[in-house]
Amino acid sequence: MQVLSDTVTLVPVAELVPHPENPNRGNVDSIRESIETNGFYGVVVAQQSTNRILIGEHRWRAAADMGAESVPVMLVDVDDVHARRIMLADNRTAELAARDPAALSALLNEVVNGASGLLGTGYQADDLNRLMASIPLPDLSGVGSTPAVTTKPANTPVIQYNIVFDNEDQQTRWYAFVRSLREQYPEATTLAKRLDAFLAAQG
Repeated sequence: MQVLSDTVTLVPVAELVPHPENPNRGNVDSIRESIETNGFYGVVVAQQSTNRILIGEHRWRAAADMGAESVPVMLVDVDDVHARRIMLADNRTAELAARDPAALSALLNEVVNGASGLLGTGYQADDLNRLMASIPLPDLSGVGSTPAVTTKPANTPVIQYNIVFDNEDQQTRWYAFVRSLREQYPEATTLAKRLDAFLAAQG
């Protein structure tokens, strides 16, 4: 394996230039939010002879918009043909990645319950809601050897309710909680039974 460089240096933002042939148009606003929340991680990769950015152009743009004077850069000594291949490969390999919706949903549900919610992740509450809605619920039709039969005494009141959320964050947290109940109490076939089991576990 050829390592093109193992040295990272701080380079003034003004000395770097975007590659004129980069076809990617990144979401600078989302990247800037990530930097504000998480800090600037990773490095910009640039061609040593031209200071053209091969990897990390939009992180560089976001940092520049935020007033950064310098960013960490790895300079690679490659010709123009090699530089183009590096830029294309980095863009394309990211596009080829596949995501596991259930794993992503579980991860986002962990993060959304933190102090900052989804801030800095690139995801919004609507993204999480759509993702969770796209994941099929487990088939409980075959649970138990004999279908359960329940009867209610006459005149038993049926209570219905509507939930009103003050904002999207509350809605996201509620759906995350409901999903966690379903995963924690798979034997319970209704939300009411899961809530009963949850409250009983709280003592």
